[in-house]
Amino acid sequence: KYFSYNKNYVLSNSIEDKFIINKITYKEYLENYIIIIGTVANINKCKNLKLLINIAEYFKSKSDYIFKFHIYGNKTDIDHYENLKDIINHKNLTEEFNFKGTYANAKDIYDEIDYLIHPTLIESFGRIYLEAMARGIPVIAAKSGASQEIINNGENGFLHEPDDLSGFLHSIESLTKDSNEYYRISTNALHTSNNYKLSN
Repeated sequence: KYFSYNKNYVLSNSIEDKFIINKITYKEYLENYIIIIGTVANINKCKNLKLLINIAEYFKSKSDYIFKFHIYGNKTDIDHYENLKDIINHKNLTEEFNFKGTYANAKDIYDEIDYLIHPTLIESFGRIYLEAMARGIPVIAAKSGASQEIINNGENGFLHEPDDLSGFLHSIESLTKDSNEYYRISTNALHTSNNYKLSN
């Protein structure tokens, strides 16, 4: 409204060069049949964490794999946190969910998980997308904010509408059933993260 387009510049968040891995290495999740799905988000309603419960409920009865869900972040809305816990208990999913709190070193989070799911309804730049991609972790995200700038659906990650449960399930299944797909998405994600290196 006030400035011509050619006078506007976007300065994105960056990733320290040492945070980015050199190459993709397969994890052993296909061998032990346990897959850790991580979400990095403070616990409140806009983060859409109930979707994870629906995903967990589906896979508990439909898959040969064991899916575990790690949620990293502060409990910024205690009432919502307690509500989530009640739903998890009611659906007998307590073994599937682990509220991990916060970590001092973000690398430790991505060393624990196989996929990052970020179903948030509202997001700004979303540094966690890049952190996961820099560690070779496939990202499955809601179309919200900068996820649409960083992620090319089906190329370096997956994008879905926030309420598209079937879409999220399909992306998880495609990564789980096809190790070549996991490697392709992970490799493209790693290449994308290099565009956001601090040294650039």
